[in-house]
Amino acid sequence: MKRPILTTMGLLLILLLTASAGANEAAQTFMAGTTAYQKGDWPAAITAFKQLTDKGIDNGLLFYDLGNAT
Repeated sequence: MKRPILTTMGLLLILLLTASAGANEAAQTFMAGTTAYQKGDWPAAITAFKQLTDKGIDNGLLFYDLGNAT
């Protein structure tokens, strides 16, 4: 059940990230975190998602995914 929700949220977050500077890098980082999450590699997912929050990206979907990975 989490996978379809995560995928949908990931796509929405990517769309939101593309509107900001450095969007390509942020989108790649988010996708790396999402891929790690889907593989069950929680530490890698958390690292990727935290990199985004450390860059100041403040998005509910990002925090949702980070919370699920924690």
